[in-house]
Amino acid sequence: MPRKEIPDNAIELVAKHINARSNKNYGIPVVGHKENIEIPQIFEIIPFDQIDDSDRRFYAIDGSYNSEQFYNGLCIAIYAAGYICFHRGQQIRMNSLDDPVILGKAYYPQNILITHQEHLVAIYDEFLTLEPVKQLIDFLGEKPEEIFSYKKEQICTNLSTLLGFCQEVLEISLVLEIVNLTETKPGDFIAREVGHS
Repeated sequence: MPRKEIPDNAIELVAKHINARSNKNYGIPVVGHKENIEIPQIFEIIPFDQIDDSDRRFYAIDGSYNSEQFYNGLCIAIYAAGYICFHRGQQIRMNSLDDPVILGKAYYPQNILITHQEHLVAIYDEFLTLEPVKQLIDFLGEKPEEIFSYKKEQICTNLSTLLGFCQEVLEISLVLEIVNLTETKPGDFIAREVGHS
């Protein structure tokens, strides 16, 4: 393929547009130390702890899944979901760990290795034993095959379907777990992302 030169005037035009957009004044107050570039120079107009001055708790649920298949047919797959809580602008510890950074609560499986189709069934069976999922099934008072619109065999047809199902149901289970916490009161907020891309 022959090499193509980009004309200088095209490069200058692109640079001009980038500079114009990068230097636009959006009217956001700048706070910080200009001498220390490691500190963010643009902050919220009102600090978070002043925005959240009600007595309500704000919970946020999120989850994800991922898998990696190797050349020899070996596959590692995992799904997870968890939640965090803020009250009066401060994140509240939701777990029993002594970690100073991880304050939220998360659930994920032990079975993550897949070498044949039966392992998908093992992941599904383990999923039903996770505490939040067990509580949801008990709350609904039905067998899993009566609750879920797809049968186990359909869900375990392929890895993507299984992981997406586990993540989605686990997130819904966490709504029930949060509602049942002794700290949760009427008027508290629970946010959960509904669609995934």
